[in-house]
Amino acid sequence: MELGPLTEEGKPDLDASIAVHHKSLDLEPGNAYVWTRLAQDLIVRDGPTSENLSQVLETAVSFSPYDSRLVLARVDIALFAWDQLGDDTHNIMNGQI
Repeated sequence: MELGPLTEEGKPDLDASIAVHHKSLDLEPGNAYVWTRLAQDLIVRDGPTSENLSQVLETAVSFSPYDSRLVLARVDIALFAWDQLGDDTHNIMNGQI
């Protein structure tokens, strides 16, 4: 049996995690931790071409631009998807470095 979020057994858990993050953001839309975790889940599920990744990263930064506990995770995601992100997201993420 294979384990992990990209296996047949793990995909429902990853989708459920993304759904819970969206519900959490409905309750507390300014939570930068949840926005960052959502970005991480999207990149795992969809790869660097995730449709909403730029928006999710930009929102995460806007709510907590200088939180050192989040910066590394956001930069890691951005570097992985760099070629797929737009210029606005590039500028925002450059400010994280």
